[in-house]
Amino acid sequence: MKEKLLKIFEEIFRTYGYRITRDTFFDLIAEREETIFIRYMRGDEKPEEINRNGRIIMMSLSRIEDSIIQKFNRHGIEIWDRDRIMYEIGKAVVQDLEGVSEVSPSYGISNYSISEVTDYMDAEKSDERFSREVIFLKTFPVRVSREEVEAKSRSEVGRVDRVILKLVPHWKYSFTISHTRKIGDRSVEINEEGNGFFNAVNGVEEKDIHGSLIDSLEVEGDYSIEPPKIPKDKAEEMIVDLILKRYTKKLKIKKLTGDSYIVETIVVKPSRKDLTLELDMIYLPVWEVSGQRGVAFYNATSGTLLEIPVDDDVEIIQ
Repeated sequence: MKEKLLKIFEEIFRTYGYRITRDTFFDLIAEREETIFIRYMRGDEKPEEINRNGRIIMMSLSRIEDSIIQKFNRHGIEIWDRDRIMYEIGKAVVQDLEGVSEVSPSYGISNYSISEVTDYMDAEKSDERFSREVIFLKTFPVRVSREEVEAKSRSEVGRVDRVILKLVPHWKYSFTISHTRKIGDRSVEINEEGNGFFNAVNGVEEKDIHGSLIDSLEVEGDYSIEPPKIPKDKAEEMIVDLILKRYTKKLKIKKLTGDSYIVETIVVKPSRKDLTLELDMIYLPVWEVSGQRGVAFYNATSGTLLEIPVDDDVEIIQ
């Protein structure tokens, strides 16, 4: 879907004399008197980090919440979601049929096959539950189908009203820690390395995430890409605190004082300078099942029922 959509708009702009190039960040760059940067949204974009001299359009075949659209608009970035794209393509087709020659380059489509575009639009109007789309972001594969999770969730939520796939942002972290402390005539060493996942929505460390990451995911039906609420710098602070607490040791040292022994407790705690940490944004696919008795969340890779909601404002009702 992504490539077909980009091809449509590539031909629209080329028809009106724009020079089209491909880019590693922006999928299309259209240049004439003005420069238009077009990117298909992956879901991890931060508007404050997107800075170009020209018009910027972010596209998505999903329906985007108004709050997110407004957030990008405040940074001078246009969001064309599913409804806007349908409108733009539809208007282009109508204007072409009417023989309108002097139209905005956002709308013209004269040299592109109208039948292909209308076929595309008709396909998009079909039942969303069975429409397919490929999205590009680091995630885990969906191994548990919508039908499987709907069947297994009935014991939790009763009658199922809605099933939606949510791609929940997580900070994947890897670390090494090295700390040495002299206590009397002995050395206490802490040398560890590891990795983990930190939920970028509710700030909970996830302990049951396994599998290999992939760079794209084919989704079918209703889905949403959840925006992160915990930025990288804040997440780093919280993860550092978790790791340092995890590897803090309490040692009991037996000392001879006079004719008797005493036991002294010594805390060996590494510091921030003993730790190296790397963070990368990834997405965990989660099935959210709403039903008669509330809401349940399932890891869409393993099928595991999640004990803690992936959102920060959802309560499971029993």
